[in-house]
Amino acid sequence: MRIQPSDDEEYFYVDIPSKTTMYIICFIGTLFGGLLVLSSIVQLLNSGGPDNFLTLAIGSGILVIVWRYLKVTVMGPRMIISSQGVVLKGVLGTKRWRLNDVTSIVSFPTVVTSRSSGSSITMEVHFLGIKTRSGKVSKFTLPSFVGNEQILKSIAVKMQLTIQDIKDDATFEKWQKSDV
Repeated sequence: MRIQPSDDEEYFYVDIPSKTTMYIICFIGTLFGGLLVLSSIVQLLNSGGPDNFLTLAIGSGILVIVWRYLKVTVMGPRMIISSQGVVLKGVLGTKRWRLNDVTSIVSFPTVVTSRSSGSSITMEVHFLGIKTRSGKVSKFTLPSFVGNEQILKSIAVKMQLTIQDIKDDATFEKWQKSDV
């Protein structure tokens, strides 16, 4: 399904707290993937063998994922909202919804606790759920901690739907199974 570009598009970008850290991580991933590819090509030219093909595939995969991550987080918008639909770009793929296919939208925060090294971090992650006419439900996190209200307002206006606020995961499960 292709959504054609239009003049009324709104772009929402990822709010990255530390771009320097992201660049360092991407540099290390690119260096590691590039060295894997380079070493496997040298070994293939010298001796061949199935192990070298596996190393080449793994190195190439790392390079593709790092490139996609950079493209999604730095080089372009994470979410595009227009009068024709919503496009959400992720590291491992892109989701598209046409406005006339969407029947219901919910917004809900979930508290996530991460435990590591004896300490725990609790933060609120904001999710958006979209249900289509075919009954398919998609759930994804909103792309940033800043600007979520603007994203929800734009989606509601363009889709001409009221976004329901849900307070917990149990209510989301009920919404998933409902026909509305």
